[in-house]
Amino acid sequence: MERIATITTAELEEKLKAGEVLELVDVREDDEVAQGMIPGAKHIRMGDIPANLDQFDKNKEYIFICRSSRRSENVCHYL
Repeated sequence: MERIATITTAELEEKLKAGEVLELVDVREDDEVAQGMIPGAKHIRMGDIPANLDQFDKNKEYIFICRSSRRSENVCHYL
């Protein structure tokens, strides 16, 4: 079983500022992303992940984004 790594918002900001190409997926609800999203992130609500599995490449590393990390952790376990 692979370990689920965590990243802080400061670490993510540093990577983005350094120009790293990241696979970002925001799993928050519509009303939350309406308040703002990280540019370049893809929005797939947590509940819609099972219907969108074809959008994930098993050979890529993804960073899942939510408000408190609970949903992103759940998505990682699911995938």
